[in-house]
Amino acid sequence: MLDAKMRAFLAVAATGSISLGAQQVGLTQAAMSKLIRRLEIEYDTILFDRHRRGVSLRPEGEALLRHAQAATIEFAHAREEIAAARRSQKIDLRLHCGLVYALDWIHHPLREMALRHPDVEFTVDASAYRNTVSRLLKGDYDAVFGFVGDAAADRRLAFTPIHDARTMIFARKGHPWVGGPVPAALLAEARWTEFVDVFLTTERLTTYLLGATGQRPRFQFHTTSLATALELVRSTDSLICLPSPLIRYASTLDLLPIGSEHRIWTYATGCLHRRSSSNVALMQELLELVIQKAEQIAPPP
Repeated sequence: MLDAKMRAFLAVAATGSISLGAQQVGLTQAAMSKLIRRLEIEYDTILFDRHRRGVSLRPEGEALLRHAQAATIEFAHAREEIAAARRSQKIDLRLHCGLVYALDWIHHPLREMALRHPDVEFTVDASAYRNTVSRLLKGDYDAVFGFVGDAAADRRLAFTPIHDARTMIFARKGHPWVGGPVPAALLAEARWTEFVDVFLTTERLTTYLLGATGQRPRFQFHTTSLATALELVRSTDSLICLPSPLIRYASTLDLLPIGSEHRIWTYATGCLHRRSSSNVALMQELLELVIQKAEQIAPPP
């Protein structure tokens, strides 16, 4: 953008008068004269001949005028290119999804959102919950779907509950304990498969057995792969603890729930997003679709 001195010069050159040029740019005649004088000092030359009828450009002024007009055109082109670049930029909606949402509840809503908003890019992080809320506050995510714990009370964030989940125990089809309820003492003696990414579920199972029997669960297998964990349970007598919404997924591998004498853990899941996010409107639209999907397929709490 041209500075004030150059804008003053262009106005005087166009009107042939310091007073008329001053009116054009909204300055006093004295202020206009000072700007022209400062420009002449900067270029170490006289740009205008002064006479009773006004001013006229000297050869030095004509040379400067050609370059100033060319610069004005280039700046106009730059503004147009910047505006076009902004229009072509895609919005990136960045989400962190817990296991249940990533497996079952987010892909249909995202497909619908992509049809409605073809210029929006969607990024989904389905890794285990590690510093998720702090990353949300930093701006790494626009929203977090899943269990968020005490973060729901943070005034900088907005929380919308979607589904109350509970911790469930699964075993292979034909396991003698299918159905239950199974006493905690027997559960403490069983062999377990730990799916590491649902570590909060594992912690609650440990708390339950410690409180009931004084013993920790005996984990024989540990894996970060859900497919591997379920296959191990399907092919052995080990048990696994998972969030209740995964019952539909587990049943496809012939894994069935085992009842316990008392509920191990019930917790609220939902969507947490920054109130100050620039993508709040998109988030609300996506949230409505996720809620609809959860209502269709989520098991009763």
